[in-house]
Amino acid sequence: MASRQSPSLPVLYTTGTHYDVGYNTGVTFSNNIRQYVNSSKRICEKIKPYYDTQEGRELYDIFLKATEDSYPQYCRELRGISDGSGVPFEMLFLLNISPEVRRHLEREATPKVEADGCSDIFLNSPNLKLLVHNEDCSPLVKQYGYMLNTKIDDVEGKERFMAFCYPGILPGPAFAVNGDGMVITVDGLYPERVTLGAPPRYFVNRSLMRMTDIDSAKTLARNAGHGMAFGFCANISSIRNTEQSWALEIAPGHPNAGIQIHTIEEGTELNPNYYFRCNSYMHSTVEEEYDLCSTHRMLRAQELPAPKSLHDILNILGDTHHDLYPIFKTPRETDRGETVLTVSMNILNKTMNLYQGNPKYHSYPFMSLPLELYNEII
Repeated sequence: MASRQSPSLPVLYTTGTHYDVGYNTGVTFSNNIRQYVNSSKRICEKIKPYYDTQEGRELYDIFLKATEDSYPQYCRELRGISDGSGVPFEMLFLLNISPEVRRHLEREATPKVEADGCSDIFLNSPNLKLLVHNEDCSPLVKQYGYMLNTKIDDVEGKERFMAFCYPGILPGPAFAVNGDGMVITVDGLYPERVTLGAPPRYFVNRSLMRMTDIDSAKTLARNAGHGMAFGFCANISSIRNTEQSWALEIAPGHPNAGIQIHTIEEGTELNPNYYFRCNSYMHSTVEEEYDLCSTHRMLRAQELPAPKSLHDILNILGDTHHDLYPIFKTPRETDRGETVLTVSMNILNKTMNLYQGNPKYHSYPFMSLPLELYNEII
């Protein structure tokens, strides 16, 4: 199937239990999920063959048990996606533990060119509060990704959120907003070691759709009694508590994940507080793989003038100055990822603006969505 020639992003509105929402997602996007699974070299040539080995099956079983113990509702949701799409549950679960499997397979590999990476900018002043995010991942996600706008009512409680989803992967690893007005974008982090016996990162990402404030986000990310197997940073703002924003770094650990929080305080109108981050731990002491791409993106951002407006931010996130490791990504030998979307979260205006293609060359987004979700899906 050819790549899309113009911006396009399907949105599914659905309600029900975790299983219902998963099933409806699977039915609606069965072709997207199948095409993604069958087209991904990473899945077909590395992850699936590894699962077919004794070591790979043992790793799968370890993660499945840890996940069922910690997040049975999200396992039901994933089984719904499987039943709806016709893609075997085992394949979808492999997809949802792919960061841990890849890290396990790449223990001795260097340099690494398959680590998904994103870039984020916070800008915080009394009159302008922005969280802007480059979604960097497999180029296939541009073709097959989708938005999910959902309300869940199940035995574990209620959830309300809108999230960008990778095909066949639970909501949470990209960007989202929930019914409590909590806005989140996610940057993958890549520790040296995976913590076995703890649930995978994507399931912890999924759990953050339930956060009501920054304290509950920390509690959910810590996942007391179970922890987390890998790492990520949750960049968080609130449309109801707008003075501060937060970068929440989570490190692998069992029985609790490691937590370190950086607060982006409000600057002044003339000097907004500016914070750039990508895919390295900045506030935590964690042994991590050396990431040339993150290093060069961070250095380039420091060379550019501090932004004062959305236009300035889009110029930074659209920067292609470095030949091998630009901030705005297109696939190349040194980094096979692509910036498939840029999303601007305007906290005061309560809008989410989406850009496909380099945002520095687009005056207007191709899609605008509200950050304020209501109790009922209309």
